[in-house]
Amino acid sequence: MAQIQTSRFGTLHYNEEDVLFFPQGIPGFHFLEHWLISGEEENPIKWLQSVEDPSVALPITAPHLVLPEYNAVISRDELEDLGNASVEELTILVVLTIPPRKPWDMTANLRAPIVINIINRRGKQILLDGDAYPVRFYCFPEEKRAFFARAEETKAKESPENALCGEEKES
Repeated sequence: MAQIQTSRFGTLHYNEEDVLFFPQGIPGFHFLEHWLISGEEENPIKWLQSVEDPSVALPITAPHLVLPEYNAVISRDELEDLGNASVEELTILVVLTIPPRKPWDMTANLRAPIVINIINRRGKQILLDGDAYPVRFYCFPEEKRAFFARAEETKAKESPENALCGEEKES
């Protein structure tokens, strides 16, 4: 059993066979090739945690949780790095962006899914052709985002010290 001391989750214990290998890294982190998926099983948001740089972790989720009809069309050529895998041996995840002060504005990158061969533990982030899916797809519908934003504004006005933004009322 190995372990890494992460900046977000403390000490993570893992087995070497749990490590995912990204031969090309991930865009923006091309120099990081070894990753783990961590997080509580019941939580739909997991973390793609770098083994080589414990300060790097990307929030991820299954795309169908964000957009049930998601159907990424990926060419066989794009999957070559992952080995000769059947569709059943692949899993697709998407990277989330969660604004620290406005989590209701969370977005998913549906244009560049992460594909993992669950048999040989190889992964790759793939940029889909065309513009069928955006880089920033809101995870919550507009009416829910507006509801949470209004609730936060009300909370900030009533009790600025408890507001997420931490801003104080003007005198």
